[in-house]
Amino acid sequence: IQHQAVGRTLIKIQTEVVPTGKMDDIVAMLKEAVSVGVGTEDAPRDVGAPEEVKARDTWRRQLETIKTPTGIPPLDERLGGGLGPGELGVIMAGPSRGKTTGLIQFAINAVMHGRKNVFYVSREQDFFKLGTKLDSCLLGMTRAELMMKPKSTRKRWEELYADTKARIKLKKYKKPCNADEILADIRQMETRDSFKTELLIIDYADKMKPLVQRKVDSNYDIQGDIYQDIFDLCAELNIP
Repeated sequence: IQHQAVGRTLIKIQTEVVPTGKMDDIVAMLKEAVSVGVGTEDAPRDVGAPEEVKARDTWRRQLETIKTPTGIPPLDERLGGGLGPGELGVIMAGPSRGKTTGLIQFAINAVMHGRKNVFYVSREQDFFKLGTKLDSCLLGMTRAELMMKPKSTRKRWEELYADTKARIKLKKYKKPCNADEILADIRQMETRDSFKTELLIIDYADKMKPLVQRKVDSNYDIQGDIYQDIFDLCAELNIP
């Protein structure tokens, strides 16, 4: 119940609050959402025989070991180690507030510390600038060094891959895509390049289109359909 309330609230914030710039309303809305079920019979609790509770605790600990840390300690602590398989995280903020920078740092952390392959999907960012920024952050080189020292760049990439066995693949969709198109690309990369996506990052998911085009009353409903499609995609692939 609580997860559903938080999910609905996140979509409402993205579609109704962020465009208006009334950022002070967000905290109150989130507090109300996370309070759903608390202090009632619907509140989360451990039930069942002792062996069942023990099994659930073991499962939770195992899940923490396969989660992908965001690289933000307070957030990772709240998430129990990061985003787990099939889980969906959304970054919401106004224009030019650092959303893409946050996603880039998440991708870098997944490669460097989580040792996971990342498929980074972009709808608005310039492909060359995005790739250069990722290279610069991952390799610890300035943009000038990347351009002037291609041999050093390649050597550092080889060293990084030898250490982490993880890579980042970028793709920019020129037209609004849907979850099935992203899934097709993931399957193709796995077959063609032996690249198994372990973390999917979508920059500007609100620029996607839902799988099912239906008549709706508001942008809120469209965004809800898009995020549900992404959630189903991640659940099918068992990745965050």
